[in-house]
Amino acid sequence: MQTKNTQTNLLPIIVMMSVVGLMATDIYIPAMPSIAKHFAITDHGMQLTLAGYLLGLSVSQLAYGPLSDHFGRKPIVFAGMLLFTLATLACSFATSGFELIVFRCLQGIGACAGLTIGRAIIGDIYSKEQTGKIFATVFPFVGLSPAIAPVIGGYVNSLYGWHSVFGLLFVFGFVLVVVVFFKLPETKEKEHRIAIRATTVAKTYASLVFSMTFWGYVLVPCFAYIAYFGYISESSFVFSKQGYTSSQIGYFYIALSITYLAGNLLSKRFLNHMSLNRALLSGYVVFVAGALLMLLMNSSGSFYAMKIWLPMAVLTLGNGFLLPLGAAGVIANFKEKSGYASGLLGFLQLGSASVSSLAVGFFSQADAFRLSLYLSACCLLGFFLFVLFLRIQSRGYIRLDPVA
Repeated sequence: MQTKNTQTNLLPIIVMMSVVGLMATDIYIPAMPSIAKHFAITDHGMQLTLAGYLLGLSVSQLAYGPLSDHFGRKPIVFAGMLLFTLATLACSFATSGFELIVFRCLQGIGACAGLTIGRAIIGDIYSKEQTGKIFATVFPFVGLSPAIAPVIGGYVNSLYGWHSVFGLLFVFGFVLVVVVFFKLPETKEKEHRIAIRATTVAKTYASLVFSMTFWGYVLVPCFAYIAYFGYISESSFVFSKQGYTSSQIGYFYIALSITYLAGNLLSKRFLNHMSLNRALLSGYVVFVAGALLMLLMNSSGSFYAMKIWLPMAVLTLGNGFLLPLGAAGVIANFKEKSGYASGLLGFLQLGSASVSSLAVGFFSQADAFRLSLYLSACCLLGFFLFVLFLRIQSRGYIRLDPVA
């Protein structure tokens, strides 16, 4: 049984495990135009490096859940972080766009160990009643990383070139490998481990796939990521098309970190006064409002960077509710198989982000209005599906959950 002191000491490690994977997602975003020029590939070809990373990050989560439930959390986290670190080093020495795509995919496969198993560790050591608040505590730090990372990446790229961006990530990964090896305790007790059998894995995942409760909550972070990574994938090309430099583009993401943190803090306060579902609904209203504001601001007139980043900051305020509370809804309702639930959550969440990062380029074509239209459609669809889930739940067609 984990002591309170052990729980407190684990939180910084869990944050680091999650931060490194999300930092690696978009630290190189401001450098994407210059990397595309270096390898003589198109904007869409460059977006494949992001999609490849997200694909590796998502698909491998289906394996990490069962593996960590069987072998324990620590050895799987260590192996994943080691793979991430080596693949990051390989990215910095890539000699073609194809090599970069492959190494980014391997990088994502390694990084997802920290993201997936970090959530499962929270499920191991905290009670169901604490899970929502812990997620709202951890996610502000995690959420800051993908928003601040482009600022860091923009500066490093402008000073030392794009190779150094991956060099910086390599140092972070190496430090984390050492921390995991020496400081991360095992939280999955042997008597609670689940054997890896094809039938067991299939039945466990099937119980999640055919659960209305699972889909009701898992679609929340999915749509949050569809909108966020659609923006991340395309926005640098929108800004670059208008003549902004990589260091200037990096600054446009600072507002996202501030509002995401504000959303996390507000969501934690909301949980003191209302149910998880009502807090999620509040977040969805803000989420949709940000997308519609962007559509309105870009429907006419000249282009200004503020017309993109300001409404996106509002949308990200909503994300500050949707990401931690949606994940908490999944983990809290499936605590007994948290490794599987976390893995499937991550697969769907990041898989949808990967698809979005490719689809937005074909639809948007680096145009601000078309990007706004894409984000508005995604946000409205997510909101509609969550409201439908709440109505079905309230009418008793599915069970009322403890977190509802």
